[in-house]
Amino acid sequence: METPFELQVITEIRDAFGKAQKDGDTSVSKSLVKKWMASQSINVRGAIYYYVADGGYSKVIEPMMTFEDYFNFIVPYLLDCIKLDIDGEWVHNQYIAGHELVGWITDFWEKDIHKKRLKEFKKTLALNFKEGDKGIKDAIVNGVLEHLFEDSGIRKFFSDWREDPELKQAYEDAMLWNTKPGIKPI
Repeated sequence: METPFELQVITEIRDAFGKAQKDGDTSVSKSLVKKWMASQSINVRGAIYYYVADGGYSKVIEPMMTFEDYFNFIVPYLLDCIKLDIDGEWVHNQYIAGHELVGWITDFWEKDIHKKRLKEFKKTLALNFKEGDKGIKDAIVNGVLEHLFEDSGIRKFFSDWREDPELKQAYEDAMLWNTKPGIKPI
């Protein structure tokens, strides 16, 4: 449930993007978007995620968002959703967040951009797995890794997890999903 302050900010976000999209010649300031993205509130970040993740809305942000803007917001937000497992109006539950994360990471991977940032993502995901409880670990394996591993290049990219005693089982469990027909394990 959102606090009155969160509801006020979410209304501001909704109004700004709604007006910009309706008018066609109005934009939403990137500095304002980044202020909302930096919120400590998972509800506010969920609301701004809704708009920045939608191409129809994100195109009204000026100046345009960069890869770094997206990456620095989306990965931490979605990992927070996995850790918190809140199913709210604006906030993704663990598995929806995992699905969203897979989409973004796969897109970044396919575009072959910013491999250094993808290495940072892998390191951050490993840390979240190691520090997480059973629910978080299950969500990372079942909601993220299993689906990332459908791509043979990403499976190979994560293959070093087999050498880490804390990550080996996660890698092996995620690979079980990829023994289905049509998916070729590395």
